[in-house]
Amino acid sequence: MNAPLDMRLAMPSLDLTIALGADGASRLARRRVAYPWSVGRGYPGKPGEPLTVIPQVAGAGLLAGDHVLQRIHVAQDAALRLQSAGAMLTYGTPGGPACRTDWALDVEAGARAFVISEPYVLFPDAGLRLRQTITISPGARVVACEGMVSAPGASTSEWQTETLVQRPDGTLLFRDRQRASAEMLATNAGLPGGWTAFGTVLVLTPDAQRMRAVIEATVRATTSPASVGVAPLPRGLGVCARIAAPDGQTLRDALFGMSSAALLCA
Repeated sequence: MNAPLDMRLAMPSLDLTIALGADGASRLARRRVAYPWSVGRGYPGKPGEPLTVIPQVAGAGLLAGDHVLQRIHVAQDAALRLQSAGAMLTYGTPGGPACRTDWALDVEAGARAFVISEPYVLFPDAGLRLRQTITISPGARVVACEGMVSAPGASTSEWQTETLVQRPDGTLLFRDRQRASAEMLATNAGLPGGWTAFGTVLVLTPDAQRMRAVIEATVRATTSPASVGVAPLPRGLGVCARIAAPDGQTLRDALFGMSSAALLCA
């Protein structure tokens, strides 16, 4: 994959800034929105609570060759819960170009960002390249999740992801790359359990050991048929949970359940 895209040079489809207002509550200080998103004003909480923003996805989703950019900035001591409404549908054509979607999340010192995304749904011949760049200041906390679901009959779809975690000065803290070819997805779908949906929950917090215990307790408490593995991140950054599920609803429930548990404790 190429070097991370400099999103300052591109026009995002979703460009939000969350900052503290005069009353100490988080507010939507900047909002620029274009296709495929629509965003309301957000739902403010009490001072110290996250502002809830719910981007809604247009029904058409992403077509082969589309490239969408999202930029989220959470200013010092502010808090955001960004929860998408509706899965992003991803379409392709035989031999056609992949769709690309880039997220840039910038979280300043003392800020909290909870980005809880519906899984992407890949239809036949769809290809998806998903890249997240998380710029996190010391003392900030981030919970972010991503998920991919192969639609029924989508044995020719494939996806790649890349996640970068860095400091504001560009110091790289963590890089994660995943790739699933059409052959790999077809093999997994044919295994006992029929794994067709895959996701990751990333929790960046100074309380890595405590948060790992929270995520593991959430996994033990669920009767979901999803398979989940939890591991610490390097440099004491936090924890990562990997999820494999037989269908998109099971994956969504696992992603949202673990993200919500992390949100309550972060």
